[in-house]
This record gives sequence, C-alpha cells and structure tokens, in this order.
Amino acid sequence: MHPGISRLFISAAYAAEAADKQLGPITIERRDPTPNDVQIDILFCGVCHSDLHMARNEWGGTVYPVVRGHEILGRAARVGSTLAYSSPDKHTGGWT
Repeated sequence: MHPGISRLFISAAYAAEAADKQLGPITIERRDPTPNDVQIDILFCGVCHSDLHMARNEWGGTVYPVVRGHEILGRAARVGSTLAYSSPDKHTGGWT
C-alpha cells in the first residue's frame, strides 16, 4: 500500500519495461479515483513520437516500467462527486 492512498485497483496497460523493450501488456496499480477525478475506460490510445522517445530513454530520466500514450478516447466509468459531468457513460478523451 502506498502512503496516503487508501485503496488501489489493478488496471491493464501497455508499457516498456526497459529502453530496449517494445511496448507490451502489463498490469499496474492505480489509486481509487477521488471526488475530483474522472475514471476513464480507455477505448483507443495513440502513441506518438515523443512517447517513443520517453520509452527508449532518449531524453533521459525515464523510470521503468513506463506507460506511454496520452492521446486517448474512452468512456467515463466513474465521475467524482465534485465534478459537473453530465453522466458516467459519456464519451471523453483528448490529449492528456
């Protein structure tokens, strides 16, 4: 358990486990969403050139395993109580 985080859940992701490894499936721990978060079931994800630079540690400082891909489209699965979001099933995404 991480300090200050009460609950974690397991999520599927794609990650590079080293600079010379391709992106591949992995499971990661995520914290439960807070009242200020939207949890998104990601349906589509783009991997751009800067993601590959990070995965290959070409800019230095990459911590492995590294989950890349920040251009997403999905569906809101859970919506925090403090957010003005129309519904938990709304399509959402963009560049994050």
